[in-house]
Amino acid sequence: MRKYFLLGAVALLAASNANATTDYAEVTAKATIQVASSATCDILNFGTIVVKQGNEDSTVTLDSDDYSKPIITGDILSVSGANVPACSFGDGTGELTGGNSLPTSLTLTGDKTGETMTVTNFEMYDESDYSYYILATLNIPAGVAADVYTGSFTVYRAYE
Repeated sequence: MRKYFLLGAVALLAASNANATTDYAEVTAKATIQVASSATCDILNFGTIVVKQGNEDSTVTLDSDDYSKPIITGDILSVSGANVPACSFGDGTGELTGGNSLPTSLTLTGDKTGETMTVTNFEMYDESDYSYYILATLNIPAGVAADVYTGSFTVYRAYE
């Protein structure tokens, strides 16, 4: 009896494999390439910043309310030469299809000391469909060293 049971089980397994099916699908891959034209932007310049010796965390914010007068917090004594950069995109004939890129943060590195500070709160302020100002906040760490701090990023706008 046991022999017949095993033979029956093997027969059922063989029968179920004979009825198996295989599905398939063809997948199409697609890529749309756009070639970017060069745009122009002024430098995002937080200016010359004088801080108290042994300063606490401080900030310099370039704001749309008054491009020439940054908002300062913390141990900052003065800011001079700050500049909100103007950027020009497109030739004025295309339709804005949306999309721009701004970093969430940017690290600035000291030329001599190698110390760092960050720029955050990036925002594009529309002057027109083809002209924008970039606003941001410089975060100055406590006990910052005297140096020239630099960094860079790429910004884009999409037109059709």
